[in-house]
Amino acid sequence: MNRLEAVSARLLRPDLSQGGTLLLAVLAVVLVANWPNGGARVNESWAVVGPLRSSALALLAVVLGARQAGVAGAWGAAGPAVGRTAGTPGAAEQGADTLLDTWLALLAVALLSWPLELVAQAGSYPAVPGYWPALLAPITMSGYYGLGLLLGRLVRGRFAGALLLLLVPATCALLVWTDLALGLVVTNPWTAPAAVAPAYPPAMVALALVGLAVSRWRRHPSGVPS
Repeated sequence: MNRLEAVSARLLRPDLSQGGTLLLAVLAVVLVANWPNGGARVNESWAVVGPLRSSALALLAVVLGARQAGVAGAWGAAGPAVGRTAGTPGAAEQGADTLLDTWLALLAVALLSWPLELVAQAGSYPAVPGYWPALLAPITMSGYYGLGLLLGRLVRGRFAGALLLLLVPATCALLVWTDLALGLVVTNPWTAPAAVAPAYPPAMVALALVGLAVSRWRRHPSGVPS
């Protein structure tokens, strides 16, 4: 299976297909609801659509990352290496491909939702550079996907699923609250679209790299990490 087929198959899996469809539907409804009916009213649709798209992508990414890392183990949904023959990729290679497939599928969802934000942006003409909303979505999605991988790898055991249901929203809420309390824009996907935030891209890149590094960290049966 080539990369395009693998990403297409990942997009069609229920978790991502349903989440992506819901995201697109919500953005479309919000765009229509906030679009002015008459010429006398100022168009402020982007002030809602932009932050909502960024936050929804972050939420979808962190949930998928936590689910992939927490349920499937060290290498996501690679699955057991049953019946593998010589020349067949091992668990590490399969797991790395799975992480990449999910990231690319999330990127596809971000691209599919971009036209809705572009329409709102064209109508509202916000006072932010055009490159900022375009850059924001992929780095937000990548950072929160890394955060999900990190949380999924740290929470292990029989009750990992239940713990992640609490830990994921609690961690996201803590990051947002910290930004608001300090008056900063470092990890808050809702306030990030409003203005260029120099600290936001490095923070998202750091989250993505830490999540990737932790997801590649494995433990031998003897308990020694590798």
